[in-house]
Amino acid sequence: MSRKINLLELARAQVATFSGYSIGVRVADVCTFVILPLALGFAAWLFAPPVFNVAGLLTGASVFAGLLVALLVNVFNFSVKIRRDERIRPEERLARSVDELMANAAWTAISALTLVVVMASATAAQAPQSPIEQYWVGILVGLASYVMLNVLMVLSRIWTVHGDIKDLPPKR
Repeated sequence: MSRKINLLELARAQVATFSGYSIGVRVADVCTFVILPLALGFAAWLFAPPVFNVAGLLTGASVFAGLLVALLVNVFNFSVKIRRDERIRPEERLARSVDELMANAAWTAISALTLVVVMASATAAQAPQSPIEQYWVGILVGLASYVMLNVLMVLSRIWTVHGDIKDLPPKR
């Protein structure tokens, strides 16, 4: 794979944001970010009503993914400001929180773009005037719930960083 699109380092950074917590927190994280989306996707595959208009959902998901990329750019700019501030050491909680926020925001944007591509594939595979296959519904629900859970994690990280910033001494 080209080094320009290698997401392995980003995946490692995303997984690293879950480390350093107690075993109970890690189990809760696995349940929230792995088991819950899989269970929701499986339930949708089995029980969801027929879905006829994925193209309409595709537009909204595309706009949402674009907004997440814009959020990522803002997080990047904030990260640059934090790294350049000589008063903030890299080992401090604020610097670590911003690094985790950057990894989570980037992963969420990639996840949302993946959702858009899968949604476009489901739309392309859909026969005219008929619903998409139920397995597509399960995949889309699982991916969409995963993206939303990641968005909630990013919002939580933003709130954590906000709390860390207010503890900084005032500028002179």
